Amino acid sequence: MRRGMAALVTLAAAACAAEVVFVVPGTDVISRDSTPDDSTDNGGGGGLQRVGLVVVVALAAEDAAVGPAVGAGANGRLAGVDVRVTRVGTVGEHVGTTDSAGQVTFTGLLPGDFEASALRVLTAEERAALGPDFADVTALAGGGRTQVARGTGGLVVEAVAGRPGSLVISDVFPAWIQVGDNSYVYATYLEVYNNTDTTIYLDGMLVGRALGAVFDFPNSPCSVTQAWQADPDGLWTRDVLRLPGSGQEYPLLAGTAAVIATDAIDHSAVDPQLPNLATADFESIGAADVDNPAVPNATILMAAQLTFFGRGIMFRGPIFFVARPTSLDSLPKGRLYDDDFVRIPRPAILDVLATIYSEANQAALGYVLCPVFIHPAFDRQFVRASGVAAEMYSIVRRQGTVVNGRTVLQRTRTSARDFLRVDFPTPATVP
Repeated sequence: MRRGMAALVTLAAAACAAEVVFVVPGTDVISRDSTPDDSTDNGGGGGLQRVGLVVVVALAAEDAAVGPAVGAGANGRLAGVDVRVTRVGTVGEHVGTTDSAGQVTFTGLLPGDFEASALRVLTAEERAALGPDFADVTALAGGGRTQVARGTGGLVVEAVAGRPGSLVISDVFPAWIQVGDNSYVYATYLEVYNNTDTTIYLDGMLVGRALGAVFDFPNSPCSVTQAWQADPDGLWTRDVLRLPGSGQEYPLLAGTAAVIATDAIDHSAVDPQLPNLATADFESIGAADVDNPAVPNATILMAAQLTFFGRGIMFRGPIFFVARPTSLDSLPKGRLYDDDFVRIPRPAILDVLATIYSEANQAALGYVLCPVFIHPAFDRQFVRASGVAAEMYSIVRRQGTVVNGRTVLQRTRTSARDFLRVDFPTPATVP
């Protein structure tokens, strides 16, 4: 495999041997007592109505054994946690750090729905103090959502131990562009990364998109889909791609990645901003596709929406997953909105990326979020990184640490802290 067996394929033309610095475009970091776009007058004529929010961060019960090493207080409360709060429908973050009681207070906010995420990266001393069952933990993270209508509200965020996992999603390029009067959607890709110190065989691995009814629409209300998305036993999906191979044909070395393309061609010929995917590791093949004979084909097992004009899977959607080789025949099945779904069991799920529109896009579109997005067993807080049509961007996983020269990507099962958005595709490039 090009990336697993040899060197990383880099975007030489884009990189030009310069350091690549990832930033979150359009995101303003606000101090904890300031007011970004949620400072607009409420129209009452008598001044602004303000509320407060107290965020408490505590270790999840499943990771209580980590407490002594990280100095957790009563009820597992954690000090020194970076907390970021956003009022839904506005742009910008309020940022604070938990005190010795494991809490941080945000004041001067307008009433509304608030999203919060929390992250604490462990020090070398804390990691050394962990027992053998937690030796691979590098960070603690979690997220939550609450509504504050008046006075001061509270939110308890459970922080789970972040482990590197094995095969993780490292990059998704879901963007499209307009070419004349048409949308060009064939340049999307999803990249997986070996986050371990041993070789992983990709043969038969599953990649797909889970049911992601994010917004409350009249023709698909949240009340119909929430029980499916809150299922702790697995992810329901109608879009599944299986990588080729029968066992040990496609090795992925430790600290390397593989790109799965919609179409493995040079898309920069259409627009110079688009990636050259002619050397992708795999490509999805559709009924009306142009096949690159040099790139192995992945098999579409189910595809209700991710195919486009017979060109294979389009990597665009709110929830992506990668799973161990699993036969769909024996899995639980269901039917929703005239589509067939299967449930990928929780033990088979290796990694998840949960993403929705940025605050600015959601505010402009006027969409109302569903109360349940995904069960916390799979992800604790979505990242606001998705864009609307014609936006050029990629969603990449953050670097966690470097171990013996090998990059270990951050994986806390909290997409809000594990991923960020960049304004250009980055296939075969590890941060």
